[in-house]
Amino acid sequence: MAGTDDSKSEKRVKYGALTASRKTSFVASLIRIHVLTTFTKYLASLPILLGFLLTANCTNGRLTECPELASLVHRDPIQDAKAAFASGDSHLLLLGGFVHVTPGVESTNLPTREIQGTSDTSTEACRAFGRDAETYATKYNQTIASLQREFRGPNTN
Repeated sequence: MAGTDDSKSEKRVKYGALTASRKTSFVASLIRIHVLTTFTKYLASLPILLGFLLTANCTNGRLTECPELASLVHRDPIQDAKAAFASGDSHLLLLGGFVHVTPGVESTNLPTREIQGTSDTSTEACRAFGRDAETYATKYNQTIASLQREFRGPNTN
């Protein structure tokens, strides 16, 4: 009987060691799965996070570094033009630079005023607003020109 007890002990040790090895392997597998799952979740949200950070950074930088043009983004150029014309201001808006551009109108004898922040020497933040400034100026100038034609007649510039 003593021999059988020893062989049972040896089997228990073998199986116990095997079980401990399996437990370690199982725990290691669980840890790997947890790490990969967590990493995958973060990896999946990374483009969203990066997009948010880049957009927030660009927008805040643009707004704080170029307040002249930042204010145009939320304004209505047609209403602004009507209010200016009603107060006697018939200036057209001019985009600065080496060659000045008066968007939205052909040649005209109306006075012009440069939108600050649109020159060639503007900061990178202001240049980022270039399309916004051009869109605003186009609508503003077309409205002023239209009001000028209505007020003065079609043959007068």
